[in-house]
Amino acid sequence: MNIKTIRTYELAWISLLLITVMAYWHFETTSITSSSIALAVLAVVAGAKVSLVAYYFMELNHSPTLAKVGVLSWIAALALLIAGMPYIAPILFEPYL
Repeated sequence: MNIKTIRTYELAWISLLLITVMAYWHFETTSITSSSIALAVLAVVAGAKVSLVAYYFMELNHSPTLAKVGVLSWIAALALLIAGMPYIAPILFEPYL
């Protein structure tokens, strides 16, 4: 392992820590009255963190382009689905309530 690779892992790990601390600080200092907004923010933060882990620690950055696009778009689709669930669920399940 060379120094550049170790430095990349260190920067990715520090980025994950900073994202976690900033998200915690944000939710501790602000009062979000809507749980759907909080869920959307948390889904985006989780998607960003999963993308960092997949790209650097699971060696997705050395994968073929199609694999990168597939995995990262799947992560983005799941994050958007989770973030939009409070808005989508009433429309989808209204006939059953």
